[in-house]
Amino acid sequence: MRFTDLTGQRFGRLMVLARAPNIKTRVVFHCECDCGNKTIVDGYSLRSGLSKSCRCLAKERASDRNKRHSACAGYGKTPEYVVWSNMIQRCRDPNSTSYERYGARGITVCNRWNIFENFLVDMGEKPGSEFSIEREINSGNYEPDNCIWADRSRQARNKRSNRIVQFRGKSMCLADAVDMVGLPYHTVKARISKYGWSDEDALNTPIRGRAA
Repeated sequence: MRFTDLTGQRFGRLMVLARAPNIKTRVVFHCECDCGNKTIVDGYSLRSGLSKSCRCLAKERASDRNKRHSACAGYGKTPEYVVWSNMIQRCRDPNSTSYERYGARGITVCNRWNIFENFLVDMGEKPGSEFSIEREINSGNYEPDNCIWADRSRQARNKRSNRIVQFRGKSMCLADAVDMVGLPYHTVKARISKYGWSDEDALNTPIRGRAA
């Protein structure tokens, strides 16, 4: 599998020390934070700027943000509180339109995140308006070790509706597989779904002209 070696590069407070064993299909690296803590971060989060510290930066920002929250008339004015509130509702309120896809499936919010301030310390501020909370293991719960802020493109890869293919001896989502081989997503999907190609043939056969 091709990957970009980030060893020796700096991303915010993180210095990349060496590559770590893959987590499923994700390429991850051993990193050391300026505060002295060591952590493992995936390459996507480093390159995209989602991870800039071991979480110490998020805690510092959260502390400042909590002070601003205290001065507000209500938490509901902040985007992080809206995310937290919606997360609680879809996991615990049977009247929520999203409950069937979350709470009814057994997805829960960890006890620590019953308190908004803890959620804010662990997650930090949203990096931007296009980001929302994502569970890295789609069937897992809302808890610090399973949640990140993710943009729309990354969230699309983690949907339950994503097609899973068998490629090079591994199970992975089709979006990751086409990135590896450099073929258009819809071309490969049509080969498999419409024309009945095997996963390997659909991903290993180059495009000739405009034909799939």
